[in-house]
Amino acid sequence: MKFEKMNLVTGIYLALFGMVVLSQCSRDNLIEPASATPEPPEFRFPSKITLPEKLVFSADSMAQKIVQHAELANQIQKYSSLFAGLDSGAISYAYRNSGRTWQTNEVLDTLTICIYISENEYQFSFLVAIDGDYEGNEVDSLDFLAGSIEKASGGYSLRVSDTNNKVIEYWNWQNENQNHVPTTWISFDNHVDSRFYITEEFDGSGELIISKVRSGSASHSSSSSYQEYAITWYADGSGQWIRYDHALRLIDSGSWR
Repeated sequence: MKFEKMNLVTGIYLALFGMVVLSQCSRDNLIEPASATPEPPEFRFPSKITLPEKLVFSADSMAQKIVQHAELANQIQKYSSLFAGLDSGAISYAYRNSGRTWQTNEVLDTLTICIYISENEYQFSFLVAIDGDYEGNEVDSLDFLAGSIEKASGGYSLRVSDTNNKVIEYWNWQNENQNHVPTTWISFDNHVDSRFYITEEFDGSGELIISKVRSGSASHSSSSSYQEYAITWYADGSGQWIRYDHALRLIDSGSWR
């Protein structure tokens, strides 16, 4: 699985804009002046999945599936720099009946990057729009990233679109479990043929669930795929696995040490 199209950011510097919003980034009904600007919510990316050294260098094919999917899961970090402007202080703020809103603009050479945040009763919603020269292509207010933070669960989501406004990646993650114990779990869907869920516990163990898209399915719902592999690893680098068919019948199982 390759993500050449998505290699967007090599560095970002801020363009302070005060009360004036760059015309190519404005949302007509978004921003109104306010006397005080509260801090915007932090869009926290998941911690990097770190695997036991013994597992990383294991010759077992199932251990290597974990390594490959952990590397893919860690690729989500490449989008974190797009949110750097939220820490700059160059932010416009407004309060409306529907909730609070924030906006900040950034410039990278000939590319303008705009971040919009809105709030409702249940979540914070984030939109990262880009305008200008992106990897040699001229884009006009492309909604590149769309994310959210669920207030109740603390869960995060992120959708990534290509230059044709087609969603090509969908991520979900959380940085702690329901007991507030530090835990990293990440799910990924490329909207074609790859869906997986990986979690790393605080003790160094973890689990990888790989789903297979059903043949001929055009839907991205959970019913359009089935769990093919359930692979568990332990802090010492050993692990075990189970493989299922499309009806969740056991096909095979095994372990490594």
